[in-house]
Amino acid sequence: MQTHSIKAVVFDGDGTLYDVADSIGHQYSPIFIKHGVNATPDEINDVIHDAWKDFEIHYLDRESNYETTCEREEELWKKFVSRVATQFHNDDVPSEMLDEVYSHFSLARSRELLPQVREALLMLKDNNYYVALLTNNDLRIHDLIVELNLSSLIDRTLCACELGVKKPSVQCFERAERKLGFSPEELLYIGDNYEQDFIPAKAAGWEAFHFIPQQHNILIEIKKLLGIPENTET
Repeated sequence: MQTHSIKAVVFDGDGTLYDVADSIGHQYSPIFIKHGVNATPDEINDVIHDAWKDFEIHYLDRESNYETTCEREEELWKKFVSRVATQFHNDDVPSEMLDEVYSHFSLARSRELLPQVREALLMLKDNNYYVALLTNNDLRIHDLIVELNLSSLIDRTLCACELGVKKPSVQCFERAERKLGFSPEELLYIGDNYEQDFIPAKAAGWEAFHFIPQQHNILIEIKKLLGIPENTET
């Protein structure tokens, strides 16, 4: 990897900088119960994987070349939550519940930062790198970054629906590149999904690193990638 020309480090969101706190079941269950859908966190977690697996093809919409809008993204997420809820509820799912679940995931309590993320971002800023976020998360990401107290550490947040196309489309990276104002060789992308992050970033001409949270310490890996001395303080 040629890192001497890197001027901007761009991150994925979920699974790279942060993850869902506890579990999706723990996030959904209190809101479900509040609106009359009686499902425990464990019961929700038992069905969420298969529900997502069935839904992901509609979420990415490969047949439309991954094109999307912010209105479509909100509608999709509410459809997904409704699909989960109907497994525990015979009546119509209350629209108020869908609105509350949707809004809940823009709040800090819905996520937890992965280890040493804040330290890594601070280190990048201290070393004069431009820091950005490029994510398939929808418009809620803007509120979430503020809620997580990361807004002072991230220079720009780009969500796919504002670009009009999702990862893994190479166009998502090309459009982000134009928005950020850097050339491909000046950009390093870090994400946890090999197919949606690493492959299209490389295809767009960016440098890329496949971050695996269970194997990598993000602070140490970034220092290695950029040739920043290990003893650099954050």
